Amino acid sequence: MLEDPTEFMTELVQHCLDSKMKLPFVICGIGINGSVLAYRFREPGTDMELLAHHFEADGFVFPVRLILLDAAGGMEVANLDPGGPEIGQ
Repeated sequence: MLEDPTEFMTELVQHCLDSKMKLPFVICGIGINGSVLAYRFREPGTDMELLAHHFEADGFVFPVRLILLDAAGGMEVANLDPGGPEIGQ
């Protein structure tokens, strides 16, 4: 079980900023058991805004897929699994 995918969401945001993707971003984390987190990230130095969430009784279960969309229609995906996180899956 994964306690909280938001730490890796922050790494994904930084990767996308470094890649010159256009703000704001919408980031969704989806677990295979149906647990979901969705955030909006408007600009560096601000917190992510929680848009939606749903947690199953067992929390987030591996693997968790992260999808980030930018204001220009760009997309980045990442995978969190027991072997570690990977961007660009």
